[in-house]
Amino acid sequence: MPRKKTPVKPPAADGRYHKYFSYEGRRYHVAASTEEELYLKVAEYKRNLANGSLRLNNRTTVKRWATEWLTTYKEGNITEKSLRTYRQKLDGYILPAIGEMQLKDVRETHLQKILADCKMKLQFEN
Repeated sequence: MPRKKTPVKPPAADGRYHKYFSYEGRRYHVAASTEEELYLKVAEYKRNLANGSLRLNNRTTVKRWATEWLTTYKEGNITEKSLRTYRQKLDGYILPAIGEMQLKDVRETHLQKILADCKMKLQFEN
């Protein structure tokens, strides 16, 4: 017997439509300005989950995201030399500094510190 379609609640106090759904035992939340946009977003989200595309949540670390980004979006689309450069920058500067942080916790100051450290290392090498 097919499952009942969960009804969409009317716009919340923020004026947006919200829908919650489960996938592989985890709950997900999607919000949109219109009911039509909401259904499109939910369908796209479910498709991405089924395809194993990048899954972001509140606990996603920079390391996990960077690894997924590199394999999903860069491998096969850029030259081997560029891929090596990306890996060197990630492994040498970014991941040691913020790799274990959750994406939601990364702030501009963290990124500025990484840039400053890169600059210092380059000055010592020259």
